[in-house]
Amino acid sequence: MAIALFILMAAFVALVIFLPLLSGMFTYKPNPSYLEKRKEKESEKLKSQNDDGYGGYVPPDEQLELEKQAKSSGSRIYSKISHLTQDDIPIKLQLQSHGELKNRTARKPVTTDSNPNSFDYDLNELIDEDFESERAENSKVYAPGIISNHEEV
Repeated sequence: MAIALFILMAAFVALVIFLPLLSGMFTYKPNPSYLEKRKEKESEKLKSQNDDGYGGYVPPDEQLELEKQAKSSGSRIYSKISHLTQDDIPIKLQLQSHGELKNRTARKPVTTDSNPNSFDYDLNELIDEDFESERAENSKVYAPGIISNHEEV
């Protein structure tokens, strides 16, 4: 079960990463602010380890207290990711089209006519179609084969 879940997750990550690359619309680039922030964190960590007063050794009572503080502050996912910013992401996804949309269809120029008497349709054709439909309905109603004096039971 765990192997199938791992394979599924790996396939999902591969699709998320490789489909934009294969389409040619996106590229991945390293985030320089992430690298700078990472170097600063590592240097601060080294300084804090050397300046703790114990020479790198943390007494067990202080270690237990630090663990209790970590548990009380919340070990849920939200508490872990709530402070993340854009600088905490190691890579950036950039669009290749440089912010311009592609023209996919050729548009015809729209001509506006300010004359209120000109229409997109022929009014005489609409009137003729209406008369033709009325004639067809009337011929069906008054057809001699349909009219009968006998009642059906």
